[in-house]
Amino acid sequence: MEYVLFPRSEIHRRISALQSQMGEMDGALLFHAVDMCYFSGTAQDGLMYIPRDGEPVVMIKKSLERAAEESPLEVRPLKNLRNLKSDLAIPGDAKIGLEMDVLPCSFYFKIKKSLDTARFVDVAERIKHIRSVKSDFELGLMRESARILEAVFSSVPDFLEEGMREVDLISRLELVMRS
Repeated sequence: MEYVLFPRSEIHRRISALQSQMGEMDGALLFHAVDMCYFSGTAQDGLMYIPRDGEPVVMIKKSLERAAEESPLEVRPLKNLRNLKSDLAIPGDAKIGLEMDVLPCSFYFKIKKSLDTARFVDVAERIKHIRSVKSDFELGLMRESARILEAVFSSVPDFLEEGMREVDLISRLELVMRS
């Protein structure tokens, strides 16, 4: 199986799903690498802002070039969190969704300081719900993964020898998996 980037249509479908569930929120700020990857196609260190209306922005601390290759979205450098309000044109009275289930307190306080008068709501359950419904693209990846694992487990009798070390069996099975 070759490395597959997320198709642009898949990323846009996911973003649209979140935007349609924002209600009174003006946008959502995502920091968690898993959610970043799900909605942007890259898991580089940074953040993603998804406005209720408009185009999302991915802001990356390092590996900007890689993020731009992986994501079909606009990718900008993230210099610091202090300028988020101006960098993302977030209104002062904005209602912003945050991943409250995984967001470290230190990040929360930095965001609160940066967005001073903004109000924050938890967007975690909405994200979990969106991620729980699998697309044809995701189902295809799951099927391919299952096919690979089936090949690996089917090859166990070919490699298993009495008295062999577990690490030797694992390395042979990993060879099958990677090839």
